[in-house]
Amino acid sequence: MNRYAGTGWGFLRAQPSSRLFSTQKRLVCRKSIHRFMEIQAALLCDSATDYRGKLCILGTFDTIITQKLPSTHPHCSIALRIVFRDADEGSHKLKLRLINEDGKNILPQIEPELHVKLPENVFFYSRNLIFNLQQIKFEQAGLYSIDVIIDEQMMARIPLQVVGGKRE
Repeated sequence: MNRYAGTGWGFLRAQPSSRLFSTQKRLVCRKSIHRFMEIQAALLCDSATDYRGKLCILGTFDTIITQKLPSTHPHCSIALRIVFRDADEGSHKLKLRLINEDGKNILPQIEPELHVKLPENVFFYSRNLIFNLQQIKFEQAGLYSIDVIIDEQMMARIPLQVVGGKRE
């Protein structure tokens, strides 16, 4: 029994005219496992950069400890790595939200439009997106989340907690 049955993966024999693969089997994808774009990484960090298609991350974190509230975090970055496939070609609306415990967004509006067009010679296309945030003000301690929404569909949620602090 083929252990890859039903997964979209299977073994196919190479063409007999191919000398290199004439006696070998190779693994090929017959259908895409993912039907929609995939977020490979969604991180909150001190800084990030794209270096020739490589996502370079420095200092990921999920907790901000403060001595007093309200508190302003001087700088951080949201780093995303998204994989697109041919079915994803076209325009897509990305939204980033920093949601507090009351369900309110505390970021200014971040809603870039993504235009996806895969080159002809690739099976998928990875794209790094980096959003640098300055002077984010937290009014109270508590649980927050950074929501990544594409075409009105929640694609990732990054947890963030603000801890400590005495109210001024």
